[in-house]
Amino acid sequence: MGVTIPALIFVRDGLPLCPCTVLDVSEGGGRIRLEADAPVPDHFVLLFTHAGTVRRACSVIWRHDGHLGVAFSARFDHA
Repeated sequence: MGVTIPALIFVRDGLPLCPCTVLDVSEGGGRIRLEADAPVPDHFVLLFTHAGTVRRACSVIWRHDGHLGVAFSARFDHA
């Protein structure tokens, strides 16, 4: 499904959040455009809300020209 969802990449406490845009999303993964030139590790948490109430653990499956293809490895939604 083609979408445009602003999101944030969380790597670990103490590191800044990396802004990104989710361009395609499915139950199993998505395509992300990085909004900053920052290194992104192979595993991270994608925050769909700034408060982190909707987030997915991600594994990078491909990288190309400022875009990432990710597989969702876990779902952590909090009310």
